[in-house]
Amino acid sequence: MIKVHEYLISGLLGRILPNESKMTVMGKSTDYLCYTQIQGKGRQKMVKKLHYSLGFLFILLLYSCSALEPERGAVKVRLVDNMVIVYVPSGNFIMGSGEEGLQTAFQTCTQYWFNCDRNNFLDEEPQHKVFLDGFWIDQTEVTNSQFLSCVSAGACEEPHCLSGLQFNGPDQPVVCVDWYQADAYCRWVGGRLPTEAEWEYAARGKKGATYPWGDDFVGEWLNYCDQTCGRPHSDPGWDDGEYYSANVGSYEQGVSWCGAADLAGNASEWVSDWYKDYDRGWKINPTGPEEGGTKSIKGGSWLQTRVETRSAWRQGLVPNDWYDDLGFRCVVPLSREP
Repeated sequence: MIKVHEYLISGLLGRILPNESKMTVMGKSTDYLCYTQIQGKGRQKMVKKLHYSLGFLFILLLYSCSALEPERGAVKVRLVDNMVIVYVPSGNFIMGSGEEGLQTAFQTCTQYWFNCDRNNFLDEEPQHKVFLDGFWIDQTEVTNSQFLSCVSAGACEEPHCLSGLQFNGPDQPVVCVDWYQADAYCRWVGGRLPTEAEWEYAARGKKGATYPWGDDFVGEWLNYCDQTCGRPHSDPGWDDGEYYSANVGSYEQGVSWCGAADLAGNASEWVSDWYKDYDRGWKINPTGPEEGGTKSIKGGSWLQTRVETRSAWRQGLVPNDWYDDLGFRCVVPLSREP
């Protein structure tokens, strides 16, 4: 029986690759994929025609879909909470860290923290390729004023630390919210929490940058534990201008390739996935494990070192946990465009 999806993939690759090129798809060379299950020269010719015809149609479909997509970094305002959202176009990227990235992270960690363990970074392995549909993501972390609008509407519960005056500015990121509170807010605005893959793609882009702005660390482009942090792991080499969390969007040079701000530092962010080690192989719109005991967080915060602000960094927390350096942002799928 002919597998049509195999011919689509094979035909697509056959159109865009030179004749001498080889690529493995589903464990087989694309040059021979269309002949594996069919016998006879006549049927081989028929399948070869199908091979190219379907591939050509698939390319046309891809072009049509891409033409309907907003441009990268396109901006809208979500009316429910007046959040600026930016568009992240569909595409693929390499998620996680390889051996070189892990070694660099460990070496950097030892410069600022006496209790570094290389095993702490192993959850960033293995690197794996991910394809994602396009989506809208909040340009910044959700602020206190936006979250309190949800509280006033009766859709959200108050944060757990309203008495902390240093975190309660209207334009500071809302913190001290657990995963369930973050999830409730995103549902209230008509969206959801980003998947871990969506969050990392919005931060790193197709080139897989170490930080949202590139591979080189610049301590004035984010809010992290710098020389004013007052902790044993503070970085004496940089001053980011803040002691606690900053107003969202304060570091314009630190925006990512799609125009999203504060994906490194300021507040760590809840994502939707249950936390678990990565699987190998291609993933299409992954949503993480179906169950687990902890939820993933990303991004690092004003309280953490430059190592935790790398876009590949991840950690698991119990969904009921809340901290004064942990917030969130939302996404809205293109299919549910605001």
